[in-house]
Amino acid sequence: MSKPTLNTTKFQATRKSKITPNKLIKKEKDAPCSASANETLKFDTSLTVTKKTPKKSPKVSNKNAIQKPEFSITAFTGRVNDPTKPLAFDGLLPQMGVKMVRTVAARTESVPDFAATALLATLSLAVANRFRIQPDKNNTAYIITPNLSGMIIADPGSRKSAPVRLLTEPFTDLEKAAAKSRMKKTKDDTKQLSKQKFKNLAYEKKARSLSAELLDHPPTSDEYKDIEKQLDDALEKHQDIPKIKAPKMLVVQDPTLKGLLQIAEAQSEPVLIYKDELAPFLEEVYASKNSGFRRYLIEAMDGKNSYTNVTAHKSIQTVKPPIISLFGTTQPSVILKIVGKIVAEKVADDGYLDRFQLLAFPNANYVLAHSTNLGHVDEQSIESLMALVKLLYKSSKETIKVTLSNKAKKLLESYKATISILQKSQNVSPNVKNKLSKYPDMMLSIALVIAVLRTFENDPSSIFTLKTLKSSDLKMASKWTKYYFQHLKKLWGSKSIKMENALKILENIKSLLDENKCFTTRDITQRNWAGINKDNDKAQTALQVLVDEGVIKSANDNKKIGRRSEKWQLIVKIID
Repeated sequence: MSKPTLNTTKFQATRKSKITPNKLIKKEKDAPCSASANETLKFDTSLTVTKKTPKKSPKVSNKNAIQKPEFSITAFTGRVNDPTKPLAFDGLLPQMGVKMVRTVAARTESVPDFAATALLATLSLAVANRFRIQPDKNNTAYIITPNLSGMIIADPGSRKSAPVRLLTEPFTDLEKAAAKSRMKKTKDDTKQLSKQKFKNLAYEKKARSLSAELLDHPPTSDEYKDIEKQLDDALEKHQDIPKIKAPKMLVVQDPTLKGLLQIAEAQSEPVLIYKDELAPFLEEVYASKNSGFRRYLIEAMDGKNSYTNVTAHKSIQTVKPPIISLFGTTQPSVILKIVGKIVAEKVADDGYLDRFQLLAFPNANYVLAHSTNLGHVDEQSIESLMALVKLLYKSSKETIKVTLSNKAKKLLESYKATISILQKSQNVSPNVKNKLSKYPDMMLSIALVIAVLRTFENDPSSIFTLKTLKSSDLKMASKWTKYYFQHLKKLWGSKSIKMENALKILENIKSLLDENKCFTTRDITQRNWAGINKDNDKAQTALQVLVDEGVIKSANDNKKIGRRSEKWQLIVKIID
């Protein structure tokens, strides 16, 4: 993932790559603590500082003196409270997917984050029409339906809805084509239904007449048997009036349980539920009177199970729900109220909201400052998207099961181990931990979308020959999950403890400094600040954040005299 574009100094800064914290500190070991403020800065941190030539002053005698870089506490506080970073989607999708995202973002004048999230969600649904994932070809009990749901969370005026509308056009185009084809048959179907109705009336009239005649003959008589045979013949000719099939629905905006049941009866294709303002819909779904509707949606969004509905008249209806992806947009203040109710256990938490795995909740300042380069518009990529969706919805009874290559299997096991570590970590909020169990399936679903794009880009005619996910597909997908993990933590109020502790040190750093702008780790633990207390490891972890930010550097010498606390030196000017 890319580093934050928000600079916290007033100098142009760029991140260096492949510098580990341990190596970083080692390089600073020999830095003397007595360095003056005017000495040329020579430190190897994750920030490269471009030096400014200071204005001449009669008080400064050293001609080589430079102005110290300034570090904004306000800017750093914003990053602590909002850890999300702008999406750098280059290298996270095949080239065709990158072009699609760029074009949608440019045409709708919105940030790429919105376009990418909407693309993954809509394409995953189309892919689910033809593909399933079977990670282990010998284990038929573990099958993943790759449909994904998500939401875009941003302030009003962020143009969060426009990319979704553009990306649902291929689905609505298919609906229109199906409706046009169906209209040609409607007239003939109406005639046949009318004929059958008239025939049924005649058969009913004859059946009543024959039933009345039976009363005039004893059951054992030949006349009775002959009339009964005629009656059976009339009843067999009486046929149920077939219902006119509902039009094909691939995008639904105002679903009800009854409406979704009708769709399930009429078609087997996956359905996208799209809500321009998702929060009122979620409030309705969480209402106790709509518990059955929520249960149905959960089964449909899982894409696996049947749904049994018992009506007030004790009739039982079991249907196979259509595969559903639910995607919507909402405002931060509104969705956070719903999350607050769930956390406070004011509404039932049955994991429904956990199924919104593609969460785009970007930094508001980034969304506001983003400018779109219209040069990224590639109309051919939109045509390719429409062709791909049409191909994936092409009628076929065959479902293709995709497994993993050997390298991909190893990556999956490694990914699951990482998730397990996160779930046991004290640095992850309990509200986030229980949602991570869905991340392996999410990663595989995104990997399948990537593989379909890759195959279609190379040869559209070979898309249905895709049988195996490659390790490269999983590597790309795992980076997407890291991106969405940051947004998940933001939605559920889970902040980084080390970042909060670093902010605590930064806000009080002036009280730690001696005449040489130095302090020790023990100076921090002795103050017993909330969050750090007297824990040396927590202090060290927070200090490493400030090293990475270019705020401090190690100021230890090579002398080994007894037990000493790590010494640090401030190398920037703190503002705000």
